[in-house]
Amino acid sequence: MNRVLVTGVSSGFGKYAYENIPGAVGLSRHNREDIIKCGKEYDMIIHSAFAAQGAGKNNISNHWKYVDDNILLTKELASVKCNKFVYMSSVIAYSQDISIYKHTKALAEAIIQECCEDYLILRCSSMVGPTMKKNTIRKVIEDAEPSVTLSGDSMFNFIHYKDVLDFILSSSRTGADGVVDFVAPDRISLREVCDKLGKKVHFGDYTFLGPAGDTSRLLKFCPEASRGSWDALCKYSGVR
Repeated sequence: MNRVLVTGVSSGFGKYAYENIPGAVGLSRHNREDIIKCGKEYDMIIHSAFAAQGAGKNNISNHWKYVDDNILLTKELASVKCNKFVYMSSVIAYSQDISIYKHTKALAEAIIQECCEDYLILRCSSMVGPTMKKNTIRKVIEDAEPSVTLSGDSMFNFIHYKDVLDFILSSSRTGADGVVDFVAPDRISLREVCDKLGKKVHFGDYTFLGPAGDTSRLLKFCPEASRGSWDALCKYSGVR
């Protein structure tokens, strides 16, 4: 696989994939038009870009930019010739809460299902890896005296960037396609993570309950792909 286009390369999983796929082409706001219009064909497109703009709080600062970054970009990418289109979605699809983020992911999934012949939609849980932004978990791992907004009862389902990327790059061989939940088989509380790391943390009041997802299709394609949440954290932090 020597022609891979990756979006969302400034941070997070997109940056990790771009840096770990030799010769990958990275799409950003600066070269978006040139790449999409150049007519080049790819073995695979990994669409990881998503501009939240406060959407998690249902408070979008710029509606046009939000639609352009998330919906129109997805539609444009779906017109680029490729052997396989991979979309990084989220297990937020199973949440009972109503949010703009959830519905935007659903709209992007619908575009891909309608416009792409061979696609893989990965509904991922909480991903950890070296290029992730400074979120709650990074604070807990890296800060001497972490202070977070989440309560200790918050529940996470952790997966590691490397496991996800390995699964994606092997998908042509394994036949993985359609919608697949890429999740760990278990969840772990924030308090348990802090106890295992020996960290004294000042918790907040909000309790996050990450959806668990279903590992059945994941394990069908790749039995070794789904690891435990603590295993994923250990791979990221280097702690055992």
